[in-house]
Amino acid sequence: GKAAADGQVTLTQIVSHPRLWSAELPNLYALSINLKDRHDKVVEQVTRKVGIREISIQNGVFCVNSVPVKLAGICRHDVSATLGSAVNEELWKKDLTLMKAANFNAIRTSHYPYGSGFYDLCDQMGFYVLGEEPFCWVDCSNTNLTQAFAQRAREAVQRDKNHACIVLWGIGNENKPGVNNALAAQITRQMDPTRPQLISCQRADAGTTPVEFDDKHYITPARMHQAELDPRRSQWPMIYSENPNVW
Repeated sequence: GKAAADGQVTLTQIVSHPRLWSAELPNLYALSINLKDRHDKVVEQVTRKVGIREISIQNGVFCVNSVPVKLAGICRHDVSATLGSAVNEELWKKDLTLMKAANFNAIRTSHYPYGSGFYDLCDQMGFYVLGEEPFCWVDCSNTNLTQAFAQRAREAVQRDKNHACIVLWGIGNENKPGVNNALAAQITRQMDPTRPQLISCQRADAGTTPVEFDDKHYITPARMHQAELDPRRSQWPMIYSENPNVW
């Protein structure tokens, strides 16, 4: 396609009868894009593996390719006892292999984006990822932080939006309600309307920017059962994105 005056270009490719991506069947396609100059010389080439899949919420049920999915996973930190935070692909593969063996299908990137290679592996091995934007324990009414929230939301979505594994965006971790959460959710929605969102520890309709999931942390089984019976479940699915395994 030819670029518009602002340098943006939209390319459309129809794939007939695609092999859909899911955690159980992580089918991927190779996508290669060439940037050419006015003399038709290739000046840059980008090749990525992409998955074709659709995320939806149907009558309060989270679905992948119109199939109901229950997320059973873990919160993970990108650290190692021997490597600190300078982790590598070997550690990622080890962790993901252990998770597969334990029958996990989902990962929350608590509390920040990881190296982009991690998401490549999740695409290939088949994991559903809650991509968490990096704001943690902040008073979201503090307008001195508003531009930082906006920038981090933009950067997280822009870098990782083409990964099939990311099925849900998480707006921060345990922040106090306020304008910053709402702005980050709004920016995320504008940049990527294809995925649902949660705002950490809030109801979907609690803020000025509605999202798609109710989220709670550290909930007892009795309260989980009570939440399952809540009429809200007909519209908003519930996720417990942080809970101790001893409960």
